[in-house]
Amino acid sequence: MASTTLFPFLSIVSLTVLASAVGFSVELIHRDHPKSPFYNPTFSLSDRIQAEAQRSHARAAALRRIFFSQLHGGMSSTTNTKYSMLPADSPFSHALVSPSDSPFTSPSSAPPNAPIETYVIANSFDYLVSIHLGTPTREIIAIADTGSDLIWVTCEPCSDCYKQDAPLFNPATSSSYANIPCGTEKCNQLPFTQCDNSTSPSKCFYQYRYFDGSQTIGNLAQETVAFNTTDGNDVEFPMVTVGCSHVANGTFERQTAGLIGLGAGPLSLVSQLGSSIEHRFSYCLVPYDSTNITTSRLSFGSDAIISGDDVETTTMVDIDRETFYTVTLDSITVGKNSTLGPINRSYMIVDSGTTLTYLDSTVLESLMELLVKTIRLPQVEDSEKVFPLCFDESNAEPDFLYPDITLQLGKAIVTLKPYNAFRKINDKVTCLAMASIIIFLVIICRFLETLLNRTFTSGLIWLQGKSPLPRLIAPSSPSPRSAPSPCSAQIYISARACQHPPQPHHSPSIRLSVSHELLERRRQAMEEQQDDFVPRLGKEFQTVDEAWSAWRDYGERIGFGVRLSYGHKNIKDDIITSKLFLCSCEGKRGVDKRDHLTKKPRAETRTGCQARLKVKLDKETQKYKVVEFVSDHNHPLQQPTCYLIPSQPKIPEIADIGIHLADSLGVQKQVMKYGSAIAMMKYFEKHALEDPSFKHFEDTTEEGEIANVIWTHAKMIVAYARFGDVVEFDTLFGTNNEKWAFGIFVGFNHFREIVIFGAALMCDQSKESFEWVFTKFLEAHGGKKPITIFTKQNCSMEHALEKVMPDTRHGLCTWHIEQNCVKYLSRFNKDGIDITGDFKACMYRYEEEKEFEDAFNALRGKLNGREKWLEIIYDSRKKWAHCFMKNAYTLGILCAQASVSISSNLKAYLNCKLDICRFLEYFDRDLDENHEREIKSESDMASKLPRLKLNVPILREARKLYTPKVFELFQAEFELSGSAYIECLEGDTYTVAMCDIDNETPHKSGQVVWTREDQTVSCSCKKFEREGILCWHALKVLNREDIKVIPPRYVLNRWTKAAKDVIVVDLEGRRVIEDPLLDVRNRNADLVRILTPICGKAVQNEEQSQFLRNELLAVQQKYEEKYENLPM
Repeated sequence: MASTTLFPFLSIVSLTVLASAVGFSVELIHRDHPKSPFYNPTFSLSDRIQAEAQRSHARAAALRRIFFSQLHGGMSSTTNTKYSMLPADSPFSHALVSPSDSPFTSPSSAPPNAPIETYVIANSFDYLVSIHLGTPTREIIAIADTGSDLIWVTCEPCSDCYKQDAPLFNPATSSSYANIPCGTEKCNQLPFTQCDNSTSPSKCFYQYRYFDGSQTIGNLAQETVAFNTTDGNDVEFPMVTVGCSHVANGTFERQTAGLIGLGAGPLSLVSQLGSSIEHRFSYCLVPYDSTNITTSRLSFGSDAIISGDDVETTTMVDIDRETFYTVTLDSITVGKNSTLGPINRSYMIVDSGTTLTYLDSTVLESLMELLVKTIRLPQVEDSEKVFPLCFDESNAEPDFLYPDITLQLGKAIVTLKPYNAFRKINDKVTCLAMASIIIFLVIICRFLETLLNRTFTSGLIWLQGKSPLPRLIAPSSPSPRSAPSPCSAQIYISARACQHPPQPHHSPSIRLSVSHELLERRRQAMEEQQDDFVPRLGKEFQTVDEAWSAWRDYGERIGFGVRLSYGHKNIKDDIITSKLFLCSCEGKRGVDKRDHLTKKPRAETRTGCQARLKVKLDKETQKYKVVEFVSDHNHPLQQPTCYLIPSQPKIPEIADIGIHLADSLGVQKQVMKYGSAIAMMKYFEKHALEDPSFKHFEDTTEEGEIANVIWTHAKMIVAYARFGDVVEFDTLFGTNNEKWAFGIFVGFNHFREIVIFGAALMCDQSKESFEWVFTKFLEAHGGKKPITIFTKQNCSMEHALEKVMPDTRHGLCTWHIEQNCVKYLSRFNKDGIDITGDFKACMYRYEEEKEFEDAFNALRGKLNGREKWLEIIYDSRKKWAHCFMKNAYTLGILCAQASVSISSNLKAYLNCKLDICRFLEYFDRDLDENHEREIKSESDMASKLPRLKLNVPILREARKLYTPKVFELFQAEFELSGSAYIECLEGDTYTVAMCDIDNETPHKSGQVVWTREDQTVSCSCKKFEREGILCWHALKVLNREDIKVIPPRYVLNRWTKAAKDVIVVDLEGRRVIEDPLLDVRNRNADLVRILTPICGKAVQNEEQSQFLRNELLAVQQKYEEKYENLPM
C-alpha cells in the first residue's frame, strides 16, 4: 500500500488560554481499575479477563464488517436498509436514523443528507478519561476511543436518553457554550449534516449510529474543554467542537456521560488540538494484572515523545476512511528461526478498544502450528471458548519460557515478549492472546498509537500483555533512527514498560467559576422573566396603566403596534372597571368621500386584526384581572425593533439622561464622510502593522458607506481573556462633528480597576447596529461570552443581547437609574417625605423579594400614580434590584463604569468637534494611560504590602494570595466577622448575626451551611457567588470550625496576584503580546537616559553645545550610511 499523505491539521480557532506548555498527560483509567466507576471488587482476575475478551470479540466482529465493506465498495445487495423516525413529539424528530446495517448503502427513499455512522461498538470500550467541560467547568467521565472521531456528551434536554448516574450537561449554565450554525465550515467537517431551521441561526445536527443499534443524535457546538493533568496542573482549550447529544439510547452504560473520539478525523480531540499539542499524542498502558493503583496515561504534545534504540517507526497506511490508524503486517516470527510470511494484504488497526490481537484465520492457524512445534507443552481447551490456543503448564519445567513473537509492521520490527502475547488465565493454564477474524485483516489491540492529522481507515486492534505497550509520536518528530518523509504519517512503537512518575498530591485547582446552584437559579430566573411579558388569563395588574404597559411591552417584543380601545367606569366613584387593549391593525379604515381625489393614497394599516387584551376590576382584590386574551394576528409581525413600531416610544424614557441626540428621534441614520473613512482605514492599517493581534471590523451600507466600526487592541484581547467574565457596555454621544455614538466595553481587572475590552463607533441606536456590534465583539475575542453584562436601559440593546448572548445575564446600570430617580421623583420630596430615599432603599437595601415588593407598593401608595416612570422601571426590577441581582455574578459592578470611571480627558474629547481620527488618537492615549495605571499597580503590589489589622493566619494567607485592593475588601469582611456571633445551629446550618448594642447595625444575619467532609460553605447572602469573596457570615463559621486558611475552592483566581500568569493566544494561534512596542519604548528610554544629562550640561555653554551638536550630526550621518537600506 502507498504511504499516506499529510492531512491539513485543524488547530483551535479561538483565543486559547494555556496554564502550561504544550506537553501534558492525563490519566487513562481502565474500566476494571479501582478508580473506574465500573470497578467491581468481587471480580477475580480471571473474571475480568473473560469479560474483556468477550467485549473484544464483539468489537472485532463489527470492525471486520466495516473493513470488508470498504474493500468491496459497500455491503451486499441483500443488506436490509431501514430508515425510522424519532417520536413525533421529539424536538429532533426531523433527524432521520441512518441504515441500521451499513453506512455505505442508501435506498432511493433515503434523504439526501443521511446522518453519519460510526464504526464503534458502544459497549466495547476499555478505557475512560475525565474531562472538564464548560464555564464553570463540570467533570464528565467519558469513553476514550481511537475508533471514533467525535467528542460528544449527553445534554439537556434529552428526549430519549439512557439512564446515567451523572446529571446531563446543561448548555444554559455555561457561558462559553455556543451552537455551531448550519452551513458553516465547522458544520461541513462532518460528511453528512442536517439543519434545524426552527431556530435562528439554524443548528448543525449530527447523528451517529453504532453497530449494536445504539445511537446518539444532537447538535454541534463549541465549548471549553479542560483536563486535570498528572503533574497537578490544569490545561484548558476553548472553542473545541463537541456534540451535544439530545438523543442517546441503546447499550450505553449509566456510568459514562459521553465519548472522546481520538481517531484521525477532523473533529476528533487530537485533530482539533492540532498545533496546540504539536500534532502528537500517545498512550501508555500499565500491566493489566498489576496490583499497583497507578493508572495508564494519555499524553499530548512534548509529553508524547519517546526515543531510544527500542523505538521502531513505520509508515501508516491510508485506505479510505479518516478514522483508523492502520499499518501493514508483512511477516510473523516465532522465536528466532520460525518465520511465517510474507503475508499479503494484511492490515492492522491500532485500536484502544480491543483486548486481543486478531489475525486472518489462515494466518492464525499457521502461527498456532509454529507455536505448538516450538512450545511443546500439552494443549488444553479454554472452557470459556475465548482463546483459540492454550497450554497446560502443570508439568512444565520451572525455568520454562514462552518464545518471543516478532511482528514486521512495514519497516518496523516489533518483538513481543511473552507477557505481551500470552495471557495466564489461571495457575496452570496460559493462552495465546490472539483470535481469528474471517478476512485478510489483522487487529492490533491497544498496541499504540499516535496521530498526525491524516486519516486511516481499516484494520483492527491490539497486543496486550502484562506490560504497558506502546507510546507513539507524530510524524513531525524525527525518528530515533531516520527522519520520516515529510509526506508520510509515521507511527512510533515501543514494547518497553512505561515508567510512571509518582503522582504528586496537590490541592484543588483554583478556577474561575460560578457554582452550579447559582447558575441553575439564574437560568430559572431568566425563564421566569421570559414568561413575565406574556399575558395569560387570570394574570393580575395593580392598575390599568400597568396592564397597558404590559400590553405595550408584549407588542414590542412580539412585533406589533398597540392601541387603546373603550373602557368602562363606575358612575358613583369614577373608577375604571374594565379596559380593552387592541392591536394597531384592528378594524377597517373608514370610507372617505375624498379618496378618489387622492393622488398618492396612504398604505392600508388596518386589517381587522382580532388580537386583544381585556382586563376587568376584581371587586374582592381590587386588582385588574385578564379576562380575555387573543394572541393570533391576521397580518405579518414586524421585527421586534421598538423604534420602528408606531406605538412604542422613540427613545426609552429612562435612557435619555445626559445623551445629546442627533435629532429629536435619536435614530437618524448617519454614515461616515468619505475623507473620514479613508483616514480611519489608514489609522487601522497603522495599528495592524504595529500590533499583529489588532482586529477591526466595518459594517457598510448598500451604498458602500461605513455605518458601524469596532476594534480591539492586543491589550484589550489579553484583558478580556483574563477578566472578561463581567462586562459593561455603554454608549456616549457627541463623539465628533458627525455626532456618532461611541460604544465602549469595560470591566474590572484583578486590582478592581477599569480595563477596556473593545470600542465601537455607531451610526445609530437601532437593534441591527447593536446586534452587529455585539456579534463582532465576540468574534474579536474568539467567541467567549461574558457571564454577566451591564448596560443602560434601551429596548434595542436588550433585544440585540437576547439574540447574540442569550445565556448571558443582563443587568441594568444603577448609576443611570439613580440619575433618573432624581429627575423624575425628587419633585415629590416634600413635607418630610423622602421619595428618592425610599426608591434607593428598594434598589439596595432589601434582601428578600417580599420585602422589596412591600416597600415598592408603599412607595406607589405615596405617589398615588402621579409618576409613570415608577411603573416603567418596576417592569425591569429583576435587572437592577439587589434582592433579584444578589444571585447574579456581578463582581460588585452595579454602576456604569464606562460613564463614571472613564477619564475626564476622554469625556472632554467626546464633546469636542474633533474629526474621527483625532478622537481615536486621544482614545489611544487614554488606553495607554489606563495600561500604565495597571503597570503601576503591579509595581506597587510588588513593593508594598497592605497592613494587617490582625496578625492571624487567614489574613496572612489572604495577603499573599489577593491583590491589595481585594485583600482590603476581604480584611473588612473578616473584621466584621469578629463582631458577629452564632445565633443558632440546626444540623449543618448556622445562623450568624451581628452584635448590635444600639440596634443600629445595617448588617443582616445570614444562614450558613457548612459541610465538614469536603469543607464547603454556603451563605444565604450569596456574596461569594456574586463577588467572589467570602462574606463575614461564612468567615465566622470557618473560624468556629477552626479553619485557619481559605479553602482553595473559595479563592477566585481572577482576584489573585497570579491572575495574569497565563498565556493568551489569538485566533491564528500566535501568542498575544500585550504591548508590542514595549521593547521599542525601553530602548528609547535607555537612549534618552544617556543623552538627557549630557544635553542638560551642554546647553549651558555655547561652545559645548556646538561641540555636542556637531558630534551628534556626525553620529547621525554614520547611522544613516550604515542602516538606511535596512528595514525598520
